[in-house]
Amino acid sequence: MKTLRHLLAATALTTSIVGFSPIPAEAGNGQDFPNTKCTCQGCDSNGGDLTGQCDTVCKDKTVYAKGSEPYDYCKKDDNGSGTTK
Repeated sequence: MKTLRHLLAATALTTSIVGFSPIPAEAGNGQDFPNTKCTCQGCDSNGGDLTGQCDTVCKDKTVYAKGSEPYDYCKKDDNGSGTTK
C-alpha cells in the first residue's frame, strides 16, 4: 500500500511538471501561420498581451500551442531562435 502511494505521488508530480511546460504546437514561427489567431504575451505597449494574426503579432517568435490559453501564443522576449510552434 505504501509503494502504491509513492507511485501515485510520483505520477502526479511528473504529470504536473509536464502539464505546466509550454508545448510547441507544430513547427515554425508566427509568420508560418498566417491564418491563425495568436496572443503575444507582454507585447502590448503597456506590457499587456496583444492578440491578432500570428504572422503579425508573433512574426519572428516561436509560437506555442494554446493549452489552457484561448489562442496559441508567443512571448515578448522570444527572439524566434526556436523552430517550433
